[in-house]
Amino acid sequence: MEEQLQQTIKELEVSLQELENARSENVLVQHYIQEEKREIQFLLEQYYARQFTDPAFCNELISYFWIGSGTDHRKWNPYSKKSLF
Repeated sequence: MEEQLQQTIKELEVSLQELENARSENVLVQHYIQEEKREIQFLLEQYYARQFTDPAFCNELISYFWIGSGTDHRKWNPYSKKSLF
């Protein structure tokens, strides 16, 4: 679990950095970017505040980030847009 937790934290930090650099003129996209940034910042703040003292939180954090990803954490095919024809 420790290795997966560290990987999750690293992924969250990278995602946060990418969101910091993300720009769009679309108001809905701007809103989405801000919401995602707030959510990731909140998760990271909670993680660093607890410093491994709560295993249940660590499990929740891992499952939150990787939910629905199956065995390959970077495989997005099930979520990609499919042709209607």
